Amino acid sequence: MFSFWSTFLLFITGTLACFLILVLLLRKKPTPYYFFIVEFLTLALSALILYAMYNDLLAIFPHAYRATSPMHYLVGPACYFFVLTTCSPFRKFQSIDLLHLIPFGLHLIELIPFFILGTEEKRIVLLQDYSNNFIHVKHGLVLTYFQHIVLKHISIFIYAAVSFRMLNKVYRTVMGSLQTQNKILYRWVRLDIFLKLTLGISGMARGIWPSEFKFIDTFFAASISLDLIVGSLFILLNPKILEGLQPALIPFNPLYQSTSFKEDEKNNTGEDFVQDNQQDNQQDNQTASDLLKHFKIIETFIQSQKPFLDNTFSRDKLAQEINLGLRQITLAIRIGSNMNFSDYVNAYRIRYLEEQIKYHPEWRNYTVDAIGEQVGFKSRNSFFNATHKHRDKTPAELLQALRS
Repeated sequence: MFSFWSTFLLFITGTLACFLILVLLLRKKPTPYYFFIVEFLTLALSALILYAMYNDLLAIFPHAYRATSPMHYLVGPACYFFVLTTCSPFRKFQSIDLLHLIPFGLHLIELIPFFILGTEEKRIVLLQDYSNNFIHVKHGLVLTYFQHIVLKHISIFIYAAVSFRMLNKVYRTVMGSLQTQNKILYRWVRLDIFLKLTLGISGMARGIWPSEFKFIDTFFAASISLDLIVGSLFILLNPKILEGLQPALIPFNPLYQSTSFKEDEKNNTGEDFVQDNQQDNQQDNQTASDLLKHFKIIETFIQSQKPFLDNTFSRDKLAQEINLGLRQITLAIRIGSNMNFSDYVNAYRIRYLEEQIKYHPEWRNYTVDAIGEQVGFKSRNSFFNATHKHRDKTPAELLQALRS
């Protein structure tokens, strides 16, 4: 059984988390928001119901009993997809992803006979479960109350472990500048995953030893409350972390760009360029602000997915990946970097080359042709033209300077 202080902590953290969720629902919600809200709301409501359950309040509101039980099977998948959409915002959802909802659906179907009971009938079931301390309780369920607890938290633990592995893999593969820009985001997501691992362990222990050790209930209550507290603090202190990856501000060649992306966004320095293009195309109603937002999307995709390493990468392929029109991409890149598409992609190839030689010493031993091929140039001639245009050096001179 939970102690007074354990249930009190559950009540306080659950209530505060519910208020925070209301605030989040009022804001614009990128994809990661939805998954975070699902897992956070489930834990918050579970904390409140556990408080009510062990303070004899459920008898007053019997319809709350087991109300969130199916949702517990969503915590693990929500954690996984929160990490996935945070690290890979351009990943497209497929019908196979619905398989993650099967445990939730099966448990929901299993509970339908209980959910359709009247108030007094539910109260009778609840009082019977109280008298048995919820041990070996079925009442029409395929599994007992505590067997479901074990399965739910095994699910949370497995999803959190897979999410941790995925996060580390993504972190190693994105460009170094993107890692630096999103250092706080990566740290928070790692912490959130660690808390889910802890919750999974404490929940499994509670399901296996439901009454033998009181400290297990305390550990379980503390795990839920800590998850809610840490999540609330991070969101309040860093509300933008739920918006996913933020692209690094790349200092492009000064010959191409005299101001940073951030300054362009603040001062709308590209407005004249947009107006000129509107005269050429009356249907183009894009504003500088819209195009800078598009440029941010492009930058995030380029820095996280590194499509420029494919020498067949084109504007058409980029348009398919990020669901923007060709005209929008052209204007966005021009206003954000003052380059055309080809020069913009080559600028990233050269920047990636410089990062690799800096952080991976084995690249220093590669030949000019091998490096050019590795970073996506189709030929030695295209490699030469790009380094000359962006660094005023030949490939050999650039590599020599980087190796020194």
